[in-house]
Amino acid sequence: MIKMSSKSIPVKLPDELIHEIDELIAEGKFLSRSDLLRYGARLIVGVERRKLPLHTLAEEYAYKEIVSKLERTRDEA
Repeated sequence: MIKMSSKSIPVKLPDELIHEIDELIAEGKFLSRSDLLRYGARLIVGVERRKLPLHTLAEEYAYKEIVSKLERTRDEA
């Protein structure tokens, strides 16, 4: 296993965002605030590296979800 070094960085966030983060943690979506922030940082770096705007990725995801739901509905009929 490759061990990556890491550094701690201080981050100030609005109270409302911290509340939302804490709710996601309480729902079990993330283990901790640090876990969520690492995930978010990786997500943004990945988006920037692909050079696709985040809204384009969201549109692609939404389109795939709609197609999937339509196919399931058709199969159930």
